[in-house]
Amino acid sequence: MRLSKLFDAFVSILLISCSFLFAQESTKESGWLELERQINVPAEVTQWYVFPEKQIAITSREIILYQEGGSQTIPLPPHYLKTVFSKNGQFAALVTLNPRDSVEPIDRDLTISVISISDPSRELYHINRKVFFDRVIPSISVIGANGSVIVGESDIGQLWFYDQNGNLVTQIMLFTDVEYDLEKILDMDVNEGGSRVAVIAGKRGGSPAGSDAVNPNAEPHLFFFTGQGMEIWRKALPDFNSNEVAISPDGQLIVANSFTIFTNGRLIKKTVIFNSEGQIIFTTDLLFKHARFSPDSRYVLLAENNQLQLVDAEQGESLWRQKISRQNGIFIDGAVSGQNGITAVLIAGISWENDQFVSLNPHVVLFNLKGQSLQRIEYTGQKALKPGLCFGGITESLLVGLGNSYQIFRLK
Repeated sequence: MRLSKLFDAFVSILLISCSFLFAQESTKESGWLELERQINVPAEVTQWYVFPEKQIAITSREIILYQEGGSQTIPLPPHYLKTVFSKNGQFAALVTLNPRDSVEPIDRDLTISVISISDPSRELYHINRKVFFDRVIPSISVIGANGSVIVGESDIGQLWFYDQNGNLVTQIMLFTDVEYDLEKILDMDVNEGGSRVAVIAGKRGGSPAGSDAVNPNAEPHLFFFTGQGMEIWRKALPDFNSNEVAISPDGQLIVANSFTIFTNGRLIKKTVIFNSEGQIIFTTDLLFKHARFSPDSRYVLLAENNQLQLVDAEQGESLWRQKISRQNGIFIDGAVSGQNGITAVLIAGISWENDQFVSLNPHVVLFNLKGQSLQRIEYTGQKALKPGLCFGGITESLLVGLGNSYQIFRLK
């Protein structure tokens, strides 16, 4: 048999094996999750944000908050762009991109209006920034401790730290020897208390290794700041590119990805976990796109589209690794429980419909610390726009926002 046919046969066997991973039903289905109640939303939900004490549905016209047994609506403002929530769901920034009088008609004014979810009818403050036609839309992070905001612009590699009243505290240029470049990357994440900030940024836009680019290496760096913008340390990442960073709830662990693409299609990829001193405590060849920490920061779920890995960050070791069959879909969202490291993963097929991605046939799979599937919840035939889930509550319920409803499962 020719080598190519042997390879094709191997791939077929691998795909069949992977398909069994999420096709098998658990023998303990009745012993882990039990549906407690379901709340239906009277409008099409375009995005779910699910927090332990509140569930937030965004529709085309309003934001609907479900908390403490009741609901409240917030009308979306004109020229609405997006909403950015703090990690604990206590604060939100409503971002609008407004037309402005300019020589260039596509120039805009960006307005960041910050509200407290406990009193969403009252604006705490707002920040206005000009966005010219040849500039990026900035990244925005909201700090859960007090509603302060950090704004980052990738094309010039700059950060702005604002306090809880919208006053500029500090302005930081990440590199002193770089130029404007629309292809540069900047990503940032803030821990729940707002005491630590992780940022990844490159000096230039990256290109494939071996290409004709003058310097294909973006020279990505990982930065570690206090919540007030004081730099603690910076580290050069090992490969030509990086585009994702995540920080643990306690601010003591930082996860960054790193990758190099070659002109012949070869890809080097890795994820690196640093401690707060800037020391590497774990490395894996998975290129994470999503990272989900347990509430105590001990466990972190790393996810590509079709690969999952749970890491014990306290011990610096991998606990399990799983592949998702393409027939079953891709990773959409996940959460790690504070009880025994139970992990819930939301998986779905993806379709492009009416100018947006739609999740098809979503399902939730529950894993234990050994990577064994404990339970699978099917939503066969359903479609959903940007679903979400999380663990929450004193008794560790599993909350799932999906389609036009959210469900509360009791974790036994």
